[in-house]
This record gives sequence, structure tokens and C-alpha cells, in this order.
Amino acid sequence: MAGIGFTDPKTGEKGDRVTNLTQMVLADIVYEGRDNNDLEFLTTVSPESFFLSMPMPNSFNDLLAKNGQEVEGRIYRIGAGVPLVDGEIPHSPSKEYLQNLIDRFGPTILSSDASVNPNPTPVHIKEVIWSTRFRTHSAIADKGFTRLGGDELQGATVAADEDAVKHGGIILLVGDAAHIHSPAGGQGMNLGIRDAVFLGDALIKHINASASQPSSVDADYILREFAEERHKRALEVIAFTKNLLSVMGAQDKKISWLFPISATTLRDWVIWLGGKLGFVQARMAWAMSGLGRR
Repeated sequence: MAGIGFTDPKTGEKGDRVTNLTQMVLADIVYEGRDNNDLEFLTTVSPESFFLSMPMPNSFNDLLAKNGQEVEGRIYRIGAGVPLVDGEIPHSPSKEYLQNLIDRFGPTILSSDASVNPNPTPVHIKEVIWSTRFRTHSAIADKGFTRLGGDELQGATVAADEDAVKHGGIILLVGDAAHIHSPAGGQGMNLGIRDAVFLGDALIKHINASASQPSSVDADYILREFAEERHKRALEVIAFTKNLLSVMGAQDKKISWLFPISATTLRDWVIWLGGKLGFVQARMAWAMSGLGRR
């Protein structure tokens, strides 16, 4: 109705490049089999997948209890890429399905297989709080501002023709309505919050300009400038998450016949080397935090 397109900014399609993280699962679970409180943030990267397990704060148990769901033990959030050859992920992955992913792609200290786990007691999933599936893709609205029926004054700061008539109500897109991308790096929430913060300033300016200037003046330029600026910022974040996804989900293929080494091996070397360099760690932390973006 508003005539706003929503496609991948690079390919023009609704999909994204195929990686080992094309389809993923997320779940909150409770482990059993060993001290459930001494497992820290764990992650593994393999030629087939990427896996992470991170402890949730104890306040999360309290929040669930307030909502009538008592959970005994530390809650962990896990995530893993599921190879496309495995087929489509079930709607709500079961405990058995999640356990299989942990055994295949997780660190050995989380394995339920006693012959693999280096600890005397193997680890099993005791309880699944919730689980979900999703496919990673990116898309962005081709414009974040318009009016119902179209925006006759688009591109103009002041209407040259006093008879020009604005169309219907204003449509402004922010957050997930304006852009979506993979959850790599947790960038989506921060980008949406920044959209809302700057939207408040733009709305105040637009209201004041509309109230203080003659009707022939096009105050919509304020909202256009806001939408254009947020569009640029969203493209930066989408490019960043695409790069993260490509690195962490690289498939086990030879780079070229001139350089007969697999992409995953090269990635692992680069990550290992980068992790040893303080300035690389600092730069990555800054990029992941989003503090350097408006």
C-alpha cells in the first residue's frame, strides 16, 4: 500500500549468500551431569557449523519464577548452525535434536558421549526452556519515509508551487520494520534503539517547523533527511553482519587452485592470530559494541 520495497541491499533478493549459518537454532536450556554453575562462555567453530553456549544471569531464573515458571539450575543460551544437508529444522527443536547438535558441533566438555567427554561425568540437557529456528538473511526498506498515496515533494526542501498538496498520513520506518539482518554480533537491537533516539529529535523538529512556517514550506525534508541518514547507518550494520556471518559460517572449500588451503583453515588461523594481538581485540570489541556508529 505504501509502495516501499524490502530486499537484500546487495543482491536485490530476499535471500543471502549460503554459509554454514544459513539456518540456525537458538534455545535456553539447563544442563545436568556436572556442576551446572562452572560452565562459562563456550564456543566452537568447525568446518560444518558454529556453536556457542553462554550462561544467563541468575536474574533470568527470578524473572521466569515471577511468570510462574520455576527453573532449577543455571540457564544457558545455546546457538548452532545446522547444515543444509540435514534438512529443515523442526519448528520447536526438541531436547533430543538439540543434544545431537551439541554432541556434533559443541565442545567435548559438553558432550553426552562418555567416550568423548574428557570429564568423568558426561553432560546432558536436563530441560529445554524454549527453542526456536530461523534462517539468516538481510533486507532493507528502499526508503524509510513516505506518505500514504506517495510523497509528491520528495527531493525538495521548499515547495515551489503553493498549490502542491501533500498526500495522506506520514509513514516512518525504524528498527526491524526498516531493516533486518542476521543476529551475528547482536547488532540489531542497538541499531533499532539508535533509530528511535534520533527519530525523537526528527519528530520534534518536524512538529516545530510545521507549526511555525507557512503551509507552502515543505517541512517533510526533515523526515527525509532522517530516513536517508538511518538508511546509510543500516547499510553499514548489514555489511558488518554479512562479513561476520561469512567468516564464522565459512564452508570447508578450497580457496583456489593457486592457494590449495580450505577457507575454514585460513579463517581459524586468522582468528587465532588476531586473538593474540591487543589492537585487533580492541578494534573488534569496538565494532561489536556499536559505540562507533550513530
